[in-house]
Amino acid sequence: MSKKIFLSDKTFLKMMLSVALPVSIQFLISTSINMADTVMISSLGGVEIAAVGLVNQFVFFFFVACFGVCSTGSVFFAQYFGDKDLNSVRKYLTIIMQFSLIIGILFTVFSLIFPYQIMRILIPDEEVINVGISYLRLISFTFVITAISQCYNTVLRSCNRAKEPLLVSIISFFVNVFFNYVFIFGKFGAPAMGVSGAALGTIMARFVEILILSFMIFRNSSRINSLKPFNLFKFEFVKIKRYFEIGVTIILAEILWALGQLLFAIAYARIGKDATASIQLSNTIQNIFFIIVNAVNTSASVLIGQTLGAGKIDKADRYAKYFLQITSIMGIISLTILAGLPNVLMKIYTNIESGIYATAITLLIIRGIFIPFRFLNGMLYTGIFRSGGETKIPFLIELSTMWGFAIPMSFIGVLLLKWKIEWIFTIVSLEEFIKFFLILPLYKKKRWLNNLTN
Repeated sequence: MSKKIFLSDKTFLKMMLSVALPVSIQFLISTSINMADTVMISSLGGVEIAAVGLVNQFVFFFFVACFGVCSTGSVFFAQYFGDKDLNSVRKYLTIIMQFSLIIGILFTVFSLIFPYQIMRILIPDEEVINVGISYLRLISFTFVITAISQCYNTVLRSCNRAKEPLLVSIISFFVNVFFNYVFIFGKFGAPAMGVSGAALGTIMARFVEILILSFMIFRNSSRINSLKPFNLFKFEFVKIKRYFEIGVTIILAEILWALGQLLFAIAYARIGKDATASIQLSNTIQNIFFIIVNAVNTSASVLIGQTLGAGKIDKADRYAKYFLQITSIMGIISLTILAGLPNVLMKIYTNIESGIYATAITLLIIRGIFIPFRFLNGMLYTGIFRSGGETKIPFLIELSTMWGFAIPMSFIGVLLLKWKIEWIFTIVSLEEFIKFFLILPLYKKKRWLNNLTN
């Protein structure tokens, strides 16, 4: 049975697609929102691209902190939903709401009080800093509502309601693109605001998103509708203790990983704003390829978690093998497209300086070479290990490869060896290759096959 390929298991395919399809479309739309920002701003010039890209690295740090909190919640949501214990699902939703709100408030306060200091850490170029400050101050007003939205999206997906977040993302996308167009370029009588207009478009989209998601959570027909605002001030310390037994390494791993990405951005910015712009342009394209694989990772965490929660250990093991098969195929396809057709992919941008364009082409090829390992690592870390509560050893491995190898090498390459961005990015990308072969034995030992509801 374990030697079967995923295409032969029709039940698995139906369950996987029921989660992965709506989630992939939702991720496509979310990525399209970011891409729309980048494509629209790219016509303004390299300074604007660099400024928005660096602010988005800081915003990404916020997203990942919230994701760590919500990702831990999804482990419990999926397993307790598989065990048909909706009361525990509601209690863990309250817990992740409490911690996500704290994160959102802290990021908002720091962004409003210390925008210059944040930008100065990211890049020394004063022109980029000034443009980035105007964007950061406005975008900070989305942090709290985005924190809540992530909680709602996570619990809905974990409880087999992935179509609802999809609907919200579709509406949010059109709201964002419309108001971007209006405020960036000054249409329909509005002033042309440049990057500040892009921030306003995002604010509008996030407010619409939270209003619709709140309705979905609190409507009478909802199976998780017992969450009330006053519950946010109730602390169930037994559940919180259980949450942190699993979640502390997940949250730390996500925060340290995001901090690492921020440090990479700082290192690249020391080369110059052209290098930063090239990284941003190639990263935006690469993110398209992560849409489906991230949706499959989400599907894996939901299905494997629900299966473990129902006590079906052998089936969970079989599902994990299927998901690795799917991820391997997607990695090979993505490698072929990124490394083989970079010039075609870059045609989405206009008015790009020739030097930035050429560097972005090279970076796309490098990203393509290493993307199969990134896909497999993502599936093992977020799709398989976390669904069974196996978090400590993966955390230590990621800590050692990123902080012991990739980050030091990026700064050595920039500050001491004065390498070009292409060489530094290649060395940094080797981390994914090293990490895969360190983490694979842990998967084979099957220590992650745990029922957490007992």
